[in-house]
Amino acid sequence: MSRLEDMMRRQLEQAERASAGAREAQRVERARALAARFPAFVPRSAGHAETKFDLTVHSINETPNRLRDLARRFARRPPVECDVTDFTDTPAKVAAAERLKSLLDGFGSDKARAHNYHHLYGAVLAETDRIGRVVEIGLGTNNMDVVSHMGASGRPGASLRAFRKFLPHAEIVGADIDRRILFQEDRIATVFVDQTEPASFDALDAAIKGGCDLFIDDGLHAPAPNLTVLLFALDRLAPGGWLAIEDVAPEARPIWETAASLLPPDYATYIVTTAGRALMIAVQAPAIDMVPLLNTMRDNVNSDGACI
Repeated sequence: MSRLEDMMRRQLEQAERASAGAREAQRVERARALAARFPAFVPRSAGHAETKFDLTVHSINETPNRLRDLARRFARRPPVECDVTDFTDTPAKVAAAERLKSLLDGFGSDKARAHNYHHLYGAVLAETDRIGRVVEIGLGTNNMDVVSHMGASGRPGASLRAFRKFLPHAEIVGADIDRRILFQEDRIATVFVDQTEPASFDALDAAIKGGCDLFIDDGLHAPAPNLTVLLFALDRLAPGGWLAIEDVAPEARPIWETAASLLPPDYATYIVTTAGRALMIAVQAPAIDMVPLLNTMRDNVNSDGACI
């Protein structure tokens, strides 16, 4: 090998070592960044950065599944699995659902057209004269700079107006993170809510003057914000009232099986198959007022989560 060839070989080896070092530094930095953002899921042990990165991702993805397995083993009553069309099980409910679908479609909502949610809502609201209040988070913003927008052609408040038309005596309350689309009309009030900030629900709490016959979460379709709504809505459902969490990703199902196992046994929980790929989580409150009982249960738990 000539001196020139030997020099070129050494330069190539140095470049390869430098490149490998740079890649390793990137892997270490990536692992550190992930650990900083998800500290609860990082293996608390020494090891190679790339391996710890993979184990952290595995822990993030698998923890909900293991919690679900635990819930399945010890839950007193698992959630009921059904199709959304199962709720329209009488001619009166079918007729109510079809009428509601016509209104939702006419006002520009996709709840019936894209998801078949009208089967549940029509059944729940079939006795229209008895419904006093419907609440919905997520008005369907058409501002494209907001997550969960409905596109430029979306019609904010479409479902609220459909529910008002369908229910002759009900108050309709809506909430959204986009202040630009909030509005007030006859029997419709809307307020600001950020589902990632529980304190922002104070304005919605003030707007709800009594129990809710139907509480819909059609806002930010992600588990943590949805669970925030669940915690808020449980105290505000009228006896026999319903909570519906729309557009739940099938991958989030283990989280909702776990959440269902934690509810008091008098609450009926459903995992509902709908049109398209998404699921719906539906919870029906018992026919008696459970708020005093829930408050008592909370009062009997100390700050460490232990019963006292």
